[in-house]
Amino acid sequence: MLDPVLYFGAFRLPVYSLMLLVAVVTAFVSAVYRSPYRFAQEIDVALAAVVLGLIGARLEYVALAWDYFAAHPAELLHPELGGLGWHGAVIGAYTGMALMARWRGLDRRELLSRGAWALPLIALAGWVGCAAAGCGYGREVDTLANYADWLVWETRDVYGILAPRYATARFGVALAVVVALVGALTRRERRVWVMLALLSAAIFLRDPPRLDAPGSTKGRGIIAGLRDIIAVRALWFIIPITLVSYAMLATTRGLWVAPFLSDVSGLSRIEQGNATMIMAITMTVGAVLYGVLEKRLGGPKPTVLYGNIVFAALYAALALFGDRSAFIAVTLFALIGLAGFNYGILMAHARLFFPDHLIGRGVTFMNFFFIAGAAVVQALSGWLIGANRAAGIAPAASFAELHWWFAGTLALCVALYMASPARPAAQK
Repeated sequence: MLDPVLYFGAFRLPVYSLMLLVAVVTAFVSAVYRSPYRFAQEIDVALAAVVLGLIGARLEYVALAWDYFAAHPAELLHPELGGLGWHGAVIGAYTGMALMARWRGLDRRELLSRGAWALPLIALAGWVGCAAAGCGYGREVDTLANYADWLVWETRDVYGILAPRYATARFGVALAVVVALVGALTRRERRVWVMLALLSAAIFLRDPPRLDAPGSTKGRGIIAGLRDIIAVRALWFIIPITLVSYAMLATTRGLWVAPFLSDVSGLSRIEQGNATMIMAITMTVGAVLYGVLEKRLGGPKPTVLYGNIVFAALYAALALFGDRSAFIAVTLFALIGLAGFNYGILMAHARLFFPDHLIGRGVTFMNFFFIAGAAVVQALSGWLIGANRAAGIAPAASFAELHWWFAGTLALCVALYMASPARPAAQK
C-alpha cells in the first residue's frame, strides 16, 4: 500500500496530487511533440483546458453534494480537501480547449487527436493516487486468505480504517492500460471518443463502495442495479428535460451561434468569436448562479423548473426578435448561456432518488441522457438547417424555425418535469 504523502525535507507532497500533475505534464509533452502549432499556442490551450476542467470537476462535485456544502460553505473553494467529478472535468476541459482553439485560430480536431492520451494517463494517475489516498477503495471482504492475491489487498477507506478490501485501484489501472492500447489501435480522429466511451462504459459497470444497509442489493449484478434505477418513477419525469436541456445549449453554442451571427446578423469572424466567448462566460456564471439560487429557492426542483421556463422563453424570443439586430441576437445568446447551464442542479435533483449503493450507476445513467441528447439534437438540428438551405429558405426563417422547435420541445419537457416530486417521500 502506498503512503498518501511523500516528504522531501520540509516539503509535504500528496501522492494523489503528484500523480495527477505527472499525468497532465506527460499528456502535454506528448501533445506538443512534433506539433504544427507554436509552443505558446499549445500552452494557452493546455492552461484553458486544465483551469476549466478543474472548475467543471469542482462544480459537479459541489452540485451532487450540495446538502453538505450548503451547511459548510467555507469548503466550497477548497478542492484540496477532496471532491472532483470526472464528468464535469471532461466537459470543462473540452470547453476550455475549444474556446482557446477558436480564439487562437487552431484546429479543434487536431488538438483533440493530440490530446487524447490525457484520458488514459489521467485515469491511470487517478487510480494510483486513489490507492495511496484511500479514495475509490473496494468493498470490504472477510479475509484475504479466501481470495486470490491479485483480487484483494489491505487498504484504508476515507476514514483511515485499514481492512481487507477488493483491490479496486488495480482494476482501474488495468482499465487505463486497456484504454490506452485500444486507443493506439484506433484512427487518430476517432481516438479520443473511443477512449472516452470505453472509460465511461467501464465506470458505469462499477458502483461506489456499497453500504451494508438493510435495503442494499449487495451481490446483485449490473442488470439488476440498472433495473432498480429505471424502476424509480420520479426519474421518468426528469429524464425528458435531462435529454434536451443541456443538449440544446451545447448545440446552440457549439454549432449554430457562429452561422447565425454570420448568415443572419452579418458579423465578421472575429465578432462571431467574441460573441461565442461572451456566451461561454455567461454559461460559467450561470452554473455558479444556479447553486446560489438553489439555496434561495429551497431545493433543486424549483430552481430547474424556473430556469428552464426562462430558457424556453429566451429561445422563443430569439425566434421572434433574433433577426432584428446583432445586439439583440448576441444579448439573447448570452442570456441563453446564463439560463441554460443547469446541468449540475438537474443532476442534483435526480441524485436524490438514487439508492446510496447505486449512486455511481445512477449518475452515469443520467449522464448518458445528457450526452446522448446532445448527439441527437445536433444531428436533428443539422438535418433541419440543411434541408431548409436545400429548399432555398432564408437563413433568418430557417433559424427561427429551429429556435421555435427548441422552445416548444423545452416547454413540453418542462410540463412533464412539473409532475416530478421535489424529493423522495421519506424526505418530505
